[in-house]
Amino acid sequence: MENREVFKKYAPMALLIFVLVLCVKYSSELVGVGSAVIGAMTALLLGGVIAFIVNIPMKKYEKLYRKILGEKAKGCRGVSVLLAFFTIVILFLLIAGIILPQFLDSIYSAAMAGYTQLQDLLTNLKTNQYFGQYAASVQDLLPKKMDVSSLLNKVGGFVATGASGLFASVVMSVSALVSGVTNLVLGIMFSFYILGNKETLARQFSGLISTYLPETWSGRILIFVTELGRNFGNFIVAQVTDATILGTLCGIGMLILQIPYAGTCAVIVGSMAIIPVVGAVLGALMSAVLILTVSPVKAVIFLIFIVVLQQADSNLLYPRVIGNSLNLPSMWVLASVTVGGGIAGVLGMLCGVPVTATVYKLLREDYHRRNGIVEELPESPR
Repeated sequence: MENREVFKKYAPMALLIFVLVLCVKYSSELVGVGSAVIGAMTALLLGGVIAFIVNIPMKKYEKLYRKILGEKAKGCRGVSVLLAFFTIVILFLLIAGIILPQFLDSIYSAAMAGYTQLQDLLTNLKTNQYFGQYAASVQDLLPKKMDVSSLLNKVGGFVATGASGLFASVVMSVSALVSGVTNLVLGIMFSFYILGNKETLARQFSGLISTYLPETWSGRILIFVTELGRNFGNFIVAQVTDATILGTLCGIGMLILQIPYAGTCAVIVGSMAIIPVVGAVLGALMSAVLILTVSPVKAVIFLIFIVVLQQADSNLLYPRVIGNSLNLPSMWVLASVTVGGGIAGVLGMLCGVPVTATVYKLLREDYHRRNGIVEELPESPR
């Protein structure tokens, strides 16, 4: 009898240790299997991400639809899904329509200006006793006039000449492109099904968890998943809000400083700032390239201005906007972004804050319950 009790007591721990040992020993094989499974589920996972993002405006449209036509109005879900998709696509096209033409024009202008300046520099160096012969040789190699169509023809000829060596790379690139487009289309189709049946899927998930896990664990998992989903939604809304504020402040500051492309740069900085930390840097560099084609001095002034603005946003505005949305103290917002970025890069930055907010809230509630505290604990100063 005692041996059976000892076995029941230590068997789960022994099984856990055995499984961990197997995982460590066959880690490379497990990583390979995991990568294959994730690759096969790419479209489904992408559909879940798309559905989660589209669900945010969809809920607003559903609320507005029922408010106008009544609670029992038919077609609410279908109309709301289409309107939410339409809104996101239109916003994306508007942002791309503002950014891409200006950016491509600036690249072309920068190339033309750079070519002209290079020719002038070589002409001046030809009179120099040390570099004259080298400058003349380089200038002879350059075409007398910058002709974009001629340059494209030369590039095309080079590609055609080296087609045999580039064939494998081209096939791989086309294959990856086709695979990406296929996954995107399938992901959008999956997202329609998920959004149309999200209540049913939630009930099925809850039923599976409640059926196959102990009551204590199933309840905790359901609470955690529900709170995590709510925090992710709030985080996305807060991230967009902060990016909009940053873009607006950028545009106003550029108008005050009389920096060109104020509207375009404000859109670039604001849209890229949706990606934490990295997005702000990319937006600043893209905007600097635009301004550089007009005035290098203004580009330097812009970089100084945007660094100061981003520092103020990262340390003052961002923690408050995100923290107030998730009821998370500013200190933990900064900590979660820093630690999450160190662990998993951009993905860690995106996931770190909602996960931290969820753990923080559940731990606080459990602490209150265990200690019989009714009032809320004093939070850290924001």
